[in-house]
Amino acid sequence: HLRRIRDAGERAASLTTKLMAFTRGAPKARELVNISVLVHDLMPMIRRTIEESIEIELMTVDESIWVDADPIEIERIVLNLVANARDAIGRTGRIEIGVELPVTDPKKTGPAQVVLWVKDDGEGMDIDSRSRVFEPFFTTRKGKGATGLGLSIVYGLVQALDGDVFLDSEKGLGTRVEVQLPI
Repeated sequence: HLRRIRDAGERAASLTTKLMAFTRGAPKARELVNISVLVHDLMPMIRRTIEESIEIELMTVDESIWVDADPIEIERIVLNLVANARDAIGRTGRIEIGVELPVTDPKKTGPAQVVLWVKDDGEGMDIDSRSRVFEPFFTTRKGKGATGLGLSIVYGLVQALDGDVFLDSEKGLGTRVEVQLPI
């Protein structure tokens, strides 16, 4: 009984922390951040959180791409996306992380965008799951730590940075999540 009480308390504390992060609002310490360098510098930490049987590849452009953001919030976005990819893969597979400048249509107006993306070759999602994936508390995982807040936190952080999030996934073929941020 005590073990169940302790486990319930730990889950409640974890959920409370995630809820506070989710409702905190806009990033506090915005500055110009070279997103390619930031993601590159995160790779050792990411490698330590991923099983050795999962291959990770980083694909970034060589040029500096600056965004106005809180670097910690960008790190949280990347780490949440990688954690979701890891969970979708299971024991073996591949995660790709990329930063790129999309080819723009000269007729379009508006700020230039950078695309930060994470792709996995995991189980993918059906159309019902894809339509709900950014809802708070929606999860396809079962068990400890499955709160359903990871992608909703990513969505909130990206919206606070005047960006957008897109998800492409197909059952059995994996998932690609793109975060578009203004340069």
